Amino acid sequence: MHCVVVPITPDGRLSAKHYRHGTIKLQGYQNRYAEAMSFWLSVDRSFINWEKTHTSKEYYKSINKIERSIAETKYINTLNPFT
Repeated sequence: MHCVVVPITPDGRLSAKHYRHGTIKLQGYQNRYAEAMSFWLSVDRSFINWEKTHTSKEYYKSINKIERSIAETKYINTLNPFT
């Protein structure tokens, strides 16, 4: 089951913050929903307090460097010095 909500404030603005009231309150909504749905579905909320991790810029720099190297190698391989 999916629910789509368009958070329009009473004064006509689009604002999720107005209804969500912060991360803790949103987690409460999600937990209550999971509890209500547990009768019909097995909803797993065991990941609630997972630590958020972000991929470092260095990782993406290394990926981009490898991709550039591969592109250069492909270009070099298309060159034929004997033509």
